[in-house]
Amino acid sequence: MSLNDLRFTRLDVISGQRKMLFALLLMFDSLIGLSYDAGLVVWSGLFNGDLVWMLQSFEMMSGGLLAIHLVLGSMRQRWGWVGIVVSLMLLIVLILGTLELLLSGLGRSALVNYNLSAVGLSGMYWTAAYLSVAAGLTLTYKVQRFGN
Repeated sequence: MSLNDLRFTRLDVISGQRKMLFALLLMFDSLIGLSYDAGLVVWSGLFNGDLVWMLQSFEMMSGGLLAIHLVLGSMRQRWGWVGIVVSLMLLIVLILGTLELLLSGLGRSALVNYNLSAVGLSGMYWTAAYLSVAAGLTLTYKVQRFGN
């Protein structure tokens, strides 16, 4: 048995399907917990108060991040940058979904106003500012012969 086989034996114990099942189980348990005040965290009786919903939110985020990681790992070989864009969108959906479940489970609501034009213009302004700084530094280093 080679050293490389010994290094990866532990990683091969749990297959990708079992990891995905574990991620979905975590997300389902936290869904039950955040929506109906049930689940493993509540049933254990070890935690009470605000710590319960914090742990359930952490459980939802952990399960979601594991699922995104598994999906991205399988897409990276075939699709490349599409997997990265999809994972970013899934991460945003996961965060907003967790917040929605948390607030609806607590009997509260929130309204989020997102001004897309202000964010876009601000992003373009700061992009131009940083690019001009980068160009200035590049020219300075070229003149002083620090760069190649």
